[in-house]
Amino acid sequence: MIKKIDDEKDIDAIFDLASKYHTGDGVEQDYEKAIELYESIADKDSVAAHNLALIYCGAYGENKEYFNKGISLFIENSEKSYGPSCAELMKLMILGFNIEQTHSGALYYLQKCIEVKHYKAIDDYYRVVAIASNIGLNIDDAIRVLEPDSARAISVEKQIIKDRTPPSASWRIKGQALLEHNGRKIDEIEVEFDNDDPEATYYFDISNAFSGDE
Repeated sequence: MIKKIDDEKDIDAIFDLASKYHTGDGVEQDYEKAIELYESIADKDSVAAHNLALIYCGAYGENKEYFNKGISLFIENSEKSYGPSCAELMKLMILGFNIEQTHSGALYYLQKCIEVKHYKAIDDYYRVVAIASNIGLNIDDAIRVLEPDSARAISVEKQIIKDRTPPSASWRIKGQALLEHNGRKIDEIEVEFDNDDPEATYYFDISNAFSGDE
């Protein structure tokens, strides 16, 4: 067993080697070697812990003991505000895969992703919701921005749209409307692109921007 490592350069070197065994990059893919290497630095590196959890829940996911280890690592990482681990928990909770299916729990982890600007999770959310319930974008599943200041809420909205759009794509807001839906204030933003991509509509729950609630 590899001893625990403290030197940052050693951590980077071990991570690089673990990644190669994990993905089969330049070496024969070997999950057992990847696990051993990731485990030696998981307490020092959130990405290593996350990748280790991915192996436990993915490659060894049929083994409940390994799967539970993976979930524990995702939870530990989410408590450190590591966005990708929050996103994995969100997806698992939407699907109810070897874990309780809970939409409220999924939204909790989606909100944590937004707080740490891991906006890719928003795409994952809608994609997995569509898989789970065979529906597309739905106003009932509006992104919860939850900013107490309307100017900040709009800034966050624009940043989310920017992060969801390929860097090479040029886009502009075509229309914007404030909707009332089940007692919530929803900002509807229509976006158009310069290329042939279809127009997109985004829904943001910005109730707190108007109510001032915490």
